Amino acid sequence: MAALVDLAVSLLAVDLFTGRVTRRSSITLSELLPASITLIVLTSALVLFVGSVDRFPRDFRAFQAETKLQVQLRIGRAIFNDEPFLGLAQLQQDGITSQKVLISDQESELRTAASLNVFGCERIDDGSQVTGPNDRNTFAYWVSACHLDRVQIANRPFYYLYSIRPLAESAYRGVLLQMLGPALILFFAILLQLFVTRSLGRSLKAWKEIAEGFGRPGLSAPGKLVFSEFERPIERIVVANNGFAELVEERKGIARTVSELKQEMDLTFAADVRFDPPTSSLQFNDINMDRAAVRRIESVHPNDCMAFSEAMNAGDAFIEFRMEGENSGDWYLLVVRDLLAPGHWRSGWLVRLRQSKLAQNRMLQQARLVELGGMASALSHELKQPLFTISLCAENGRLLLDQNNGESVARTRGKLDRISEQVDRAREIIGRISGYARIEDSAPEPLYLAEVFSDALNSFLGRLK
Repeated sequence: MAALVDLAVSLLAVDLFTGRVTRRSSITLSELLPASITLIVLTSALVLFVGSVDRFPRDFRAFQAETKLQVQLRIGRAIFNDEPFLGLAQLQQDGITSQKVLISDQESELRTAASLNVFGCERIDDGSQVTGPNDRNTFAYWVSACHLDRVQIANRPFYYLYSIRPLAESAYRGVLLQMLGPALILFFAILLQLFVTRSLGRSLKAWKEIAEGFGRPGLSAPGKLVFSEFERPIERIVVANNGFAELVEERKGIARTVSELKQEMDLTFAADVRFDPPTSSLQFNDINMDRAAVRRIESVHPNDCMAFSEAMNAGDAFIEFRMEGENSGDWYLLVVRDLLAPGHWRSGWLVRLRQSKLAQNRMLQQARLVELGGMASALSHELKQPLFTISLCAENGRLLLDQNNGESVARTRGKLDRISEQVDRAREIIGRISGYARIEDSAPEPLYLAEVFSDALNSFLGRLK
């Protein structure tokens, strides 16, 4: 009954407030397995016991028939040999060490208390209905009852009385012997149940520890488990967990590094990058590990749309541009990959270049300054010729002025014009060198076209002369 109750509790759930009984959606293995083992063993023992008890009526009828046959033979042999036979006699039955029978020719003599005391009986089983706590279905009835029966030999009735106790004890011993095996099996089954329950509890506890510690680095496998079906998967889960934990730690390290880079470099990871020429807008998904992706739309400076137009069909593109707005002086570098369509890339990244043009110009200026050392000799050579010409013209002009005539004045004026030209040439050479060494501003400046043509004309005229 207890096993049935345990099995029912493991399969069914009872709501104490409503009294409703429902089937459990999941079954607890630690409850179901012991209850199943106990139920199987007890059911087997019960079947064997019921079978043994069911054989008792057949054995009892066979015992009665054998006793009756032996009484008939004893009475018949005694009559034939003219020997006394009334009174107490000893019979032999298989499985019964000793069986006493009281034989009489008067039924009333066998129903007396003295006759019952010979066998230690309390009642006579003559087939009549018996009620009360000790009826014919109880073991106590058959142990304390005597059976009275009648035989007829040579047309004379004889009665005999014998105790059913030897048969009941023999049947009881047989049942006990037959139940000894199931009892031992039940004992070992209980031990097995305790062993399985304890081992199963340890295994389930190990599973719980592994499940609760999943994702934690340095997870170790529990001690030796009884069931290999639990031990091997747990070991594999521990190995997989430690590998997963290492990957998680590496991912966290990469995430921290990326966060630091993003803070230091103003770095933005982008996906689904698109450039729309009609609106001059850059559209992309801003990817961040700490939040969901956000769609961003940025307006590109009109002067930098040409850079996007040139890279519309490039699989991998590097685009430097400015955004339209208050901070239009800030430059950005966009790196995109995996061209999906013209002006549409799968992924990329965007970084703000702090004064990139000015820094680039300064680097170029440093290179120019290095080159100025090599240009010093060329500069001196370029300046020597106009200075020598200026000096020579000035000396000739002074000599012509000393002559003080009309022709000398005209020639002196020509020399002075030559001096002015050479001075302009020297100024132009110095201007070119100064412009080469000058730091350019990143902001565009207006230029006068007349000045550009004038400077170019003066440069070529000096070289032609």
